[in-house]
Amino acid sequence: MLSLLVVYRNTVSYSDRMSSIVSILEDLKSLRGIGYSLREVSSLSVGEVVGLLAQIREIPPQNRGRIISTGGSILPLSHSKKLNVENTPILILYSGKSPSQVYPHMISKHYVSIEDGLGTILETGFSEKGDESLLEPVLQKLITRNPSVLEKGASLIGAEVNVQVGVADLILKGEDGKSIVIEIKVRADDSAIGQVSRIAEGYASTHNLQPNQIRKAIVCVDYVKTLIEACKGAKIELYVLGTNRVV
Repeated sequence: MLSLLVVYRNTVSYSDRMSSIVSILEDLKSLRGIGYSLREVSSLSVGEVVGLLAQIREIPPQNRGRIISTGGSILPLSHSKKLNVENTPILILYSGKSPSQVYPHMISKHYVSIEDGLGTILETGFSEKGDESLLEPVLQKLITRNPSVLEKGASLIGAEVNVQVGVADLILKGEDGKSIVIEIKVRADDSAIGQVSRIAEGYASTHNLQPNQIRKAIVCVDYVKTLIEACKGAKIELYVLGTNRVV
């Protein structure tokens, strides 16, 4: 059973975000049955704060990435490794009684905000396979540096492109001159169809393009069996990255 805890401070620095976060939490409760609680940090005892710090550190690094603030990155723990609630609310996800994930966090150079994390759980559910979330930025970087791994003659238009309705993992220009909107997944399922379609529509609207000027693609390492027919029906290209033995 999954549950969520948000620890925050009543402060103007991020008060405008709290209503949005609570709205997503309500959607998760309604649509996925995931309960949540909110705790203002001043209501916590010293022992409870120490316990939360221990729980956050208990989450394996390969799952949650980086959590200590450095440079311009606002993360759950401050430079002095205390709860950083002065600058950000902190969300902890529990599987049963065990902490499984914390937001915000950094995966490689990719910042995952509370809103990003909740949005992903709302759309696709939560996977405890943290290594998968670590791999997606690696796949993105691979294609960014060498778009021809997908298609000969392809070139990069942009990575992490904001299209108002969301963020496109990658957008390439195909050999045919059309824009290719790409959704990257380690293991893709039918939910990726809706994601890439929504992002493609946003990109078309933002850039005043016709649907026939855009190609949609899912790039993955593995996929569920039903995805092939679903991609055919939605006119979405499916690419599987792998390795070929040379010698």
